[in-house]
Amino acid sequence: MPARDALARSLRSADRAASDAVRKLRRPTAAAWAMNTAARAHPAAVDDLLAAGSALREAQEAALRGDASGLRPATEERRRAVSALADKVAALLGSPAPGVSATLEAATVDPEVGALLRAGRLDRERSAAGAGFGFGDATDWTPPPPAAAPEPDPAPAQDDGLAAALENAVADAQVRAAELHDAEDAVHRLKASLAEATAALRAARAKANKAELHAETLRQRAWERGDRDR
Repeated sequence: MPARDALARSLRSADRAASDAVRKLRRPTAAAWAMNTAARAHPAAVDDLLAAGSALREAQEAALRGDASGLRPATEERRRAVSALADKVAALLGSPAPGVSATLEAATVDPEVGALLRAGRLDRERSAAGAGFGFGDATDWTPPPPAAAPEPDPAPAQDDGLAAALENAVADAQVRAAELHDAEDAVHRLKASLAEATAALRAARAKANKAELHAETLRQRAWERGDRDR
C-alpha cells in the first residue's frame, strides 16, 4: 500500500487521472493476494484452469444437444484444475482459505474474474454461484438453437412452461453444485484431520513401543541381578 501511494504521488503532476486511479486501487484480501501471487508464479496452472472451464462449457452444451458423454470427464478435469491451483494458494497462506476454490471456479465461468486472475489483480474473493453448471444466472443463459422441426409449435403457453422448467432446472443445478463444493471442502478438511490424527497415532505407538522395550529391559536386568544375588 505504501508503494501504491508513492506511485500515485509520482503520477500526480504528469497524469492526475492516472494518479487518482492508482490511489483508488483496493487493498487485496489475504486470499486474493495469495491467488494473485500463485497466478503470477504459475501461469500454466491458470491456463489449465481456464481451459478446463471452457471445455466444461462445451461439454454442457453438447449434453443439452443429447451427447452427455463428455460431461463427467470435463467436470472432473475442472475439479482437478481448481484443486491444483488452490493447493498452490494454500501453500502460500499456510493453510486452505475459505473462498479460494469458489473464486477459482468463478474464474472458469466469468470472463471478468478469469481476466483478473490471469493478470494477478484480484482484490477479493468472488462468488461461484453459477460455477457448478457453468451457465451463470438462469436469466442470463441463452440455450442453443433447437433442432429443426417441420412446423413451429403453435402453443406459446408450452414454450413458457419449458422456459420455466429450464430456469428451475438450472437453479436446482446451481444449488446442487454449491452443495457439492461444500461437501468437497468438508472431505478435504476431514482428510487433513485424518492425516494429522494418523501421524499422531503413529508417534504415540512408537513412544509406547519404546517405553515397553525400556521397561522389559529393566525387568530383565532386575531378574538377572536377583538371580546373581541368590
